[in-house]
Amino acid sequence: MIILLFILDGCAINSYIKAHTPFIDSLSEKGFITFNCKTVFPTATYTGHSSIVTGTFPEQHGMIGNQFFDKNDKKVKHFDYYNPSEYIQSHTLFEMLNSPKTMAVAEPITKGADYIMPMQELNEISLEKRDELIFDKTMKFLKNYNIKFGVINFAGVDGYGETFGPDNKKYLNEISKCDQFLSQIYEIVEDKLIMIITADHGMTKVSKRFNLKRYFQNVGISGQFLESHRACHIYLNKDHKEIMEELNHIKEIDKIFLKSQTKDIKLYHKRTGDIVISANTGIEFEKENLNGSHGGYLKEELYVPLIIMSKNYELKYKYNSSRIYSTLDVAPTIIKLSNIKLNNIFPGKPI
Repeated sequence: MIILLFILDGCAINSYIKAHTPFIDSLSEKGFITFNCKTVFPTATYTGHSSIVTGTFPEQHGMIGNQFFDKNDKKVKHFDYYNPSEYIQSHTLFEMLNSPKTMAVAEPITKGADYIMPMQELNEISLEKRDELIFDKTMKFLKNYNIKFGVINFAGVDGYGETFGPDNKKYLNEISKCDQFLSQIYEIVEDKLIMIITADHGMTKVSKRFNLKRYFQNVGISGQFLESHRACHIYLNKDHKEIMEELNHIKEIDKIFLKSQTKDIKLYHKRTGDIVISANTGIEFEKENLNGSHGGYLKEELYVPLIIMSKNYELKYKYNSSRIYSTLDVAPTIIKLSNIKLNNIFPGKPI
């Protein structure tokens, strides 16, 4: 059996529904599909991917955002520049499956994978060619290396969403293009095949950047403000009272969590900021000139598609309308499909 996990990076539910996806639509009718699937906060790339490939919350795997302040060596560590596989603190599916034939294609978390196309390779090519390269590498690995498990991250979807916005035709077309890629991958596999499709986070419209660092410099409050798009970890050198009073008056902020309160959202970790905030509707903290973003606590960021399809293998999954599914359910589902005994490390449940 071959199990392939496809991540449509930054695929919002409403956008997926609008996109033309005839291949997924035709097979998901015989498989499993839900739009009632919740990811983790912050709804950031490294956090979301880490939870999918480990089946654990940020409080366990430690990837509390796209960057954090390392108090041991007093450095800011952004995972675009520091290898996330060296910092993740939970076992990955690549390690747990213990298969000699695994691949990670444009997947940011590669710890334990045998064949890897680093996500950084995408920085060398245009946005238009990224998902094509991911598809080409996937086909090459499948044809040449007898792959038994793989994680394929279609990162171009996220790039189109951020650049053009979640309602833009180019973003919808990129989702449709991925549907075509999945169809071709399905055709070349002759073995029993399980295809799981989900996203690390959704996407929401943004129209304005609110520069937190500049704002607090202007009011004379110092600290480390480490954004993950629409979320921010704030690390302080003094009492919280002054900054909390200021934060409560900023209309661009949606939610405010003291570090002790992050236990309730499974984000409490030694790397977590003294305060964690999320942006209000339409606001981006980190980058200029985006039309779509994520990281925050809005429903369109937190909920993603979850689809399971098969070839030469009968699925027996039944949708439970009363259950809120989670991207943390993916790992235990794959472990169970692989006939490996489940233990108590997973907060999620097999589907």
